[in-house]
Amino acid sequence: MFPHFFGIFSDPSDQARLVIVGLSLFVGLIIVWANQSANNRRAKRELLISKLDELYSEISACDHKFITYLPNIELKPTGLYEQSEYIDYDKQVLDVTSSINSILKYFKLYFTNYGVPENEIKNINMLFLDAFGAAKGQDEEALKDAVSLALSESIEYFDSLFLICNEITNDLLSASIFIKLKKATSKAIDFILLK
Repeated sequence: MFPHFFGIFSDPSDQARLVIVGLSLFVGLIIVWANQSANNRRAKRELLISKLDELYSEISACDHKFITYLPNIELKPTGLYEQSEYIDYDKQVLDVTSSINSILKYFKLYFTNYGVPENEIKNINMLFLDAFGAAKGQDEEALKDAVSLALSESIEYFDSLFLICNEITNDLLSASIFIKLKKATSKAIDFILLK
């Protein structure tokens, strides 16, 4: 088979055509690979941007729940816990805890490169649970202290989460600029090659 193959391309002009076809194939494969890799990066960046938007929304919602639920905590009278006139604290605790778990999920699934702020997120949860735990006690002063501590310290933790999100946003934007420069360069190279 090989002698027949080499016999077909024994003429120097045929050998030159074979080399040109081989080079064209090689350049075509490289262009396809580069295009596919650029599309993959673009899709990944778009996914990260959408997940970052969801993370921002979740952090804002959790912060809003903190501000809304904590000042409205009252001592739960013993024996009257099941009555409808009292706020359903367990539902609020579940609501905030699920928000906090969602925030942690977003960081662990999509933004592990930036470090998962697990301690801050767990501290937010503990502050909230401590405030609601104090509502089950009998001391009004302990409840006020737990609520004011939770509100004041949660601001710091939520701010650190927003700062991490801003860092991620800046990185995604700088990557976007880099991709645009790379795309412009590849278009210039394609234009030169097509001339």
